[in-house]
Amino acid sequence: MLARVKMREEIVNQKDFDVQKLLHADKEVPCENPGQQSATEPGFGKAAFACLQSSALGYQPTMHIGSERDFPDHYQGQLQELKKTMVGDVQRMQDEVKRHFAQQKAENGRLQQQVTTLKGEKTSLQQQILGLQRRIQEIEEQVGAD
Repeated sequence: MLARVKMREEIVNQKDFDVQKLLHADKEVPCENPGQQSATEPGFGKAAFACLQSSALGYQPTMHIGSERDFPDHYQGQLQELKKTMVGDVQRMQDEVKRHFAQQKAENGRLQQQVTTLKGEKTSLQQQILGLQRRIQEIEEQVGAD
């Protein structure tokens, strides 16, 4: 039992840790007492219990490492989902910006047309004012002459 635990610790502490080595650690070092007897027979003692206990301990790291192997897949799935969502959001925002840009361009065109119209009206009013000022001057000259 101690040999198995030590072997598992050595495998886990190696720099090039390999899950397969850990999974097969039980096969590399057999129990000291294979436990040929059943639990109901006399003599089923501490050695058999220790063998079963070490086997049970061997499954815990395997399950833990197995779930760790699923993490990249889980994160990859989340990443793909996030990417799809973000691509959709970016596309929606681009469409919205294009729509706002088109609306702003149309509004700018309308405003520019209004400015041009107002400038024309201003010029017309200035000409009318000049015409009226001349007329006033002519009337004043006529009134002064009479």
